[in-house]
Amino acid sequence: MFYIEIGPHLGPWNANGKKVGNIKELWHGTRVGNVLSIMKGGFVIPPSNASHVTGRMFGNGV
Repeated sequence: MFYIEIGPHLGPWNANGKKVGNIKELWHGTRVGNVLSIMKGGFVIPPSNASHVTGRMFGNGV
């Protein structure tokens, strides 16, 4: 298992996010190639009219 920590997000989360309470950590899996692609080029979401689009099951989301 891998753990990725995004430094700029950790401080605000520790300061404010934990106060919400009743928090559950849920895990999302993906293929190693997807993780490497995100780490190399960032999290890119193609436009909805692109020929191959996945990850829009619940709408545009992010």
